[in-house]
Order: sequence, then C-alpha cells, then structure tokens
Amino acid sequence: MSAQYARIVATGTAARTIRIGVVGCGDVARRRYVPAIASLGDAAEVVGCFDRDAATAERLVAFARGTWPATKAFGSLEALLAARGLDAIVNLTPAPVHGVVSQTCLDAGVHVYSEKPIAASVDEADALIATASGRGL
Repeated sequence: MSAQYARIVATGTAARTIRIGVVGCGDVARRRYVPAIASLGDAAEVVGCFDRDAATAERLVAFARGTWPATKAFGSLEALLAARGLDAIVNLTPAPVHGVVSQTCLDAGVHVYSEKPIAASVDEADALIATASGRGL
C-alpha cells in the first residue's frame, strides 16, 4: 500500500486532490461512480470524461459540473490522457475493451481502476499486471 493511499485510508484526507478521468460515461458512471467520487470531498475530482459516443460524455460532464465546474469532455482517450495532469482513470467501458483501454492508460503512466473483468483473457490480464507493476502503478 502506498504511503498516500495509507494516509487517505487512515485519516480520510489526501495530501492533494486526486485528479480522475472517467472513460465510459454511461448510466453506471452517472449513478454510481461520479457520486462516489464526489463523496470523497476535496480528496478527489473528476477533471475529464471520454466516451466513444460524444453525447454520452457530454451528458456525464454536465452532471459532474454540478460538483466540479471545470470538468471537460474529451474527443479521444489519448486526448484525455494528455490533458490536465491525470492521476487515475476509472475504466467503465464495455468488458470486451477493458484490457485495451487499461493498457493505454497504464502505458501513459496513469493509474487505472477497472470495472470487472480486468481484461478479456488471462494473457491480457497478465500483461496489464506486468505493465502496472513495472511502472509502479
């Protein structure tokens, strides 16, 4: 467990705000994940969203702006990863693309939380674990 994570767990406060991007902006993101992130107070913020359907991303951004006015929709995963100093991505994409999305995020040096399953195959999961471990993510 990292020292920063241990501090969050032990005290309920972070040394700084964790900047989160959401990939896959459908109903689950709106009903579950964004409200859960909002419940963390100043410890975390949603800074950007991407969905292959731009209108879906825009709807989640409009919802998130109620808590974080600067939240922005991005036109691609790569644009989201390149912008605004992300610390982590919440991967809520359809299960068949979890591995590809998570690998792209890990390759960019960004932590990933993925809805289950982690990947479409054991080999793909092993590659994600190796990348994350090798990069300290």
